[in-house]
Amino acid sequence: MAISGELLQAPMEKDPIFGFHIPSSCGNVPREILKPAQAWKDSSAYASEVKKLAAKFTKNFKQFKRDIPRAVAKSGLMMDTD
Repeated sequence: MAISGELLQAPMEKDPIFGFHIPSSCGNVPREILKPAQAWKDSSAYASEVKKLAAKFTKNFKQFKRDIPRAVAKSGLMMDTD
């Protein structure tokens, strides 16, 4: 699918926390596999872990803050860009 270009034509949904795009359907792949939240039995545990992971990304990214253009910093999880 990725090699054939089919994935480029797939409808996408934006991840609400990380902002990347996830295909909402793709060939014979079950839809529940495409949505990470649906792969977890406990949706509140998933939400908690996603928030923890996002915080870790944000904290780690701060070390690069001075070395990247402001527009790049604003495009990701880097909330504090001043």
